[in-house]
Amino acid sequence: MKKFDTTLFTATIRRALETFATPAASVAIIRDREIIFSGGFGSCTLDTQEPVDENTAYAIASMSKSTVAASLAMLHEQNAFHWDDPVSEFLPDFRLKDDFASKEIRVIDLLLHRCGLNSESAGTLWYGSDYSREEVLRRLRFLRPVSSFRSAIAYQNVCFLAAGMVIQAISGKSWDDFVSENLFTPLNMTRTFPTLAALRASGIGNIATPHALIDNETVRIPYRNHDNVGPAASVHSTALDLAQYLLMYLNGGTYNDHRLLSAESVAFLHRPHVSYDAGPASTFPHPRLAPHFPAYMTTAG
Repeated sequence: MKKFDTTLFTATIRRALETFATPAASVAIIRDREIIFSGGFGSCTLDTQEPVDENTAYAIASMSKSTVAASLAMLHEQNAFHWDDPVSEFLPDFRLKDDFASKEIRVIDLLLHRCGLNSESAGTLWYGSDYSREEVLRRLRFLRPVSSFRSAIAYQNVCFLAAGMVIQAISGKSWDDFVSENLFTPLNMTRTFPTLAALRASGIGNIATPHALIDNETVRIPYRNHDNVGPAASVHSTALDLAQYLLMYLNGGTYNDHRLLSAESVAFLHRPHVSYDAGPASTFPHPRLAPHFPAYMTTAG
């Protein structure tokens, strides 16, 4: 087996940080189901001496969505619901403007970005607002669809919020508590939190500062609170913690001899369910980021 070249890897990461104007990156590498490298590059805040490492906490944004699919798979294994059950069975007040979609939308549809709304629809409802999760979902009934139900793919956050509320309806626990108890704790993800509120309540340090590229300049930006769309975007985690999460999937649902998911559930979660046109490679920040076989799985974020 070829030896891992730390020097070459380090140079590659530093080149990537420069190319993408990124202040920092934390990385964990798994080979043959073992972590062979973990570490950090750069600083938590641009132009400061706050070195990051494998335990630096980041807002992982839409990677949060995979915890929703994993949680639902756990409940499915307990025969608590079926993937094709109507959403209205668990959320009686859930409505879309399209009556047919409201009646026919199933739990699996919430994870596959095909509800008929515009891409990232309802962003103005939750992004930077003080609406509760329940109020964000209530207001979906006023949004006009741009396509008929299941006829087109358009990336969504609010449907994953609805899926998180389904988890609460089935289990009696909020998505926040469910993922903490059934994923983060058994996987020893000790620096992973479901929301920004939970991160701040923990009192931990070593947290990456948000930045954005504005007018071709990387600048520090305010920390946005996404807790009101939590299941879709609010998890904070570290490279080392996420490596534990990945190891569980690589081991067919098992972690340290503890089974969290069946091998069948893992296969279902990572099976392409719907394909879509990602557009030309020229529309991506870098050609290597363009997918060759674009499709949505239930874990897609």
